[in-house]
Amino acid sequence: MYVKVATVEIAPGKMDEYLRLFQAAQVPAMKAARGFQEARLLTDAHTGKVMSITLWETEADAKAAPAQPNRYGDLLAKPPTFEYYELSIRV
Repeated sequence: MYVKVATVEIAPGKMDEYLRLFQAAQVPAMKAARGFQEARLLTDAHTGKVMSITLWETEADAKAAPAQPNRYGDLLAKPPTFEYYELSIRV
């Protein structure tokens, strides 16, 4: 199992709009993607930071997973970053 971690900084005052768009557009895209297992979205409204943690069957699935940063336009304070990990322990 592999993990894709996306870190995003949301523009001030745009968190609710970002979350609505993420739920409406990103969630269906992830669910339809090959190898998708589950997702968690961590947010800090005070700093505007968001971390998306998604689990995938294979490393190739994780790296091919849909990331649609252009969809968010002015909602992002800076471009997202992506990291990939192998899931070593799951409790």
